[in-house]
Amino acid sequence: MFMNHSCEPTCWFEPDELNRHDGVVVMTATRDLSPGDELTFDYATSEDVEQNWKCLCGSATCRGRVTGDDWKDPAFQAKYRGHCMPHVEVSYKNLARQSHQRFLRSQIAVSICQLDIHALGRQCIFHNL
Repeated sequence: MFMNHSCEPTCWFEPDELNRHDGVVVMTATRDLSPGDELTFDYATSEDVEQNWKCLCGSATCRGRVTGDDWKDPAFQAKYRGHCMPHVEVSYKNLARQSHQRFLRSQIAVSICQLDIHALGRQCIFHNL
């Protein structure tokens, strides 16, 4: 079965159902459907590899392009959280973890800088931690 892409899809993945159905990919409707509605999904919810093509879906929320990096966008993650293929979900969970680690390192750098300023009375030079 082939399905077209849409940035406002009528279907999405239910990755939690993979284990309950012997690894079979389960998709559900994102909204109530009417007879004749096209079944579509957002290709970026299943691919995190290099792809980059102009999107012609015509939806009001069209991103204009579909890329292998769409999953990195926080708005994309919020929209599709829990509805991407497992490898895509893992990718953005890892990205969030790395981002949080960078934030913590920056907070440590600021704290060290503040200590230097107070203790030594001079400006701090930031270094990569």
